Amino acid sequence: MIAFISLRGDHKLFWKLAIAYMLIVCGTEISGRYIARIMHQPNGWLYNIFLVVQIGFLHVALFKFISKYSGYAKAISLASVGLLALIYLSEIFYWRTSGFYITTYKIFSVNAILLSLFFFYVFIKQKEYVILKHDAEFWFVTGILFFFFGGTVMNFLYNVLIVPITPDKTIKSYINNVLIILLYGFWSYSFICRHRVAKLHT
Repeated sequence: MIAFISLRGDHKLFWKLAIAYMLIVCGTEISGRYIARIMHQPNGWLYNIFLVVQIGFLHVALFKFISKYSGYAKAISLASVGLLALIYLSEIFYWRTSGFYITTYKIFSVNAILLSLFFFYVFIKQKEYVILKHDAEFWFVTGILFFFFGGTVMNFLYNVLIVPITPDKTIKSYINNVLIILLYGFWSYSFICRHRVAKLHT
């Protein structure tokens, strides 16, 4: 809702894509829950399809933001996408992974962290003065970094975090919910910042 309200009048293609991406996220999550909880069927295939969309959108975002400050944006983005495509295809045809393609997702998470850190590196080195509380790109990438860094740490501590707290909830599930709130909280603020900037230029 925040993406739609804030970005529907934006003239930049990327920010319009953000609305479509958020709709896909909502559709995937609702469908995934319906398949698993109502139909009692595996939903890994659905999230494997969504993973392609997620990889594509986040790489477009990070390429767009990094390219403002560095000429290496295209090379590192293509290298990251190429590696992920290779792993993804390996999971389909060579490893024949059943369920969710977790190896692709883990490598994607690390790539997202590295690309986010590179963005912050070139962002800090720029000479132009920026008011952070108004910078949509800064908060968008901050959300990416928090979410994927937290998720990667959870992967390393998986055996510790799967300890149940309630009959149907583990420590991992609670932390994951916090990371999701952080991601979409930062993105929501990013969308609001973008809306304010777009209004100033109209």
